[in-house]
Amino acid sequence: MTTWTGKTKAVDAASALQNEIRGKNVLVTGVSPKSLGAETVRVLAPYALSVILAGRSQSKIDETIVAVKAQTPTASLKSVILDLASIESIKQAAAEVNALAIPIHVVINNAASAQHKTIVKTADGFEAQFGINHLGHFLFTSLIMPSVRRAVGNVHGFPPRIVVVASSAHSSMPGAIRFDDIFFEKRPEEYNTMVAYAASKTANIQFVRLFAKKLAPEGIIAFSLHPGGILETGMGSVPTVEELHSWGLVDKNGKPYRDDTFKTIEEGTSTQVIAAFDPNLKERSGVYLLDGVPHDDLVAEYASDDAVAERLWVLSEKLIGQPFDVKR
Repeated sequence: MTTWTGKTKAVDAASALQNEIRGKNVLVTGVSPKSLGAETVRVLAPYALSVILAGRSQSKIDETIVAVKAQTPTASLKSVILDLASIESIKQAAAEVNALAIPIHVVINNAASAQHKTIVKTADGFEAQFGINHLGHFLFTSLIMPSVRRAVGNVHGFPPRIVVVASSAHSSMPGAIRFDDIFFEKRPEEYNTMVAYAASKTANIQFVRLFAKKLAPEGIIAFSLHPGGILETGMGSVPTVEELHSWGLVDKNGKPYRDDTFKTIEEGTSTQVIAAFDPNLKERSGVYLLDGVPHDDLVAEYASDDAVAERLWVLSEKLIGQPFDVKR
């Protein structure tokens, strides 16, 4: 049994799990170069049957494909344009995925909104971070369930998996869902980029917990995770050094106080690879992972409340304009 740590690199996790990865079709959202998504594609490419790269920029998807193909020329890579800030785009992308008529064994919902200093709205009027990080993935996952269901029983002993990249920020910031003002429309003066981000990540965790229960009868499992603090990606531009210092993570010059405060992209990607393929997690559907290991003890109380999760699920269905695809 492999022991995972905060220093485990994604390439090593994929190598250790290669027998689980072989023969699987994987879909990854958010695959721009120098991102967790791109690294996920890179390390899975040598083993996966195929990888579908979903992102809103064809040029960035192509850049990632070229880089991956340079290392793994035989990789089977497909691209789908997916703008999680647009319901219309999400529906089109899901239709394209389902039209492939292949089983999707693993979905890794990795994409995330930029952290805006002021309120930014999606095409459908949602606050961008909540709209993209939660509602966009909620709708997209629902719409591609026909492809995910094709994977049930497709490979003996491997239940299809939904993996959602959340964050420890859900508990380190005020991350409770603001049901009375979810998009900061009533009280825009209360908007703070990290508060909005934390709420969206709480929603990610609550979605996974309830999804795991609702889809358990169908043999589909799910996990949320914290990848770690990573400053190499585009998301690293926010928060600022001053903000990181105020939170006690770095000194005034931006140097971390602890060696394990931040991870590299290679280290940060490993937990989503582990969540997607580690056979030891099959009976732990719904848990939250850190460093490749279940850590529900780190989930805030408001993020582990099933009644709140159900309330969020119902609200999410209302906001996207349709029920989530569950065989009731």
